[in-house]
Amino acid sequence: IDEAEKEGLITPGKTVLVEPTSGNTGIALAFIARERGYRCILTMPESMSVERRIMLLSLGAEVVLTPKEKAVPGALAKAHEIIEGLNGDGYMLQQFENPANPKIHRET
Repeated sequence: IDEAEKEGLITPGKTVLVEPTSGNTGIALAFIARERGYRCILTMPESMSVERRIMLLSLGAEVVLTPKEKAVPGALAKAHEIIEGLNGDGYMLQQFENPANPKIHRET
């Protein structure tokens, strides 16, 4: 998020952060999105625990469940579908491909 903000790729109050996630990155994204004023939509397989869903919802994220049979690829496909429907206002941080993700882990 820091890098995307610095590069002008995302803007609080305008950009919708969309990310497929089933782990702690989703919790971190929901928290930071709430604190910085972003709408956050997280996609995940329906097999994820109810406790995880409640945590994400309590942090202000919207949770979109995908069929468990499709696993993470299904959540990724749904995230892309959501991005397409946001008419240029959506942004996927791409935790698995974004070099800023491991960079922030090294720095903090």
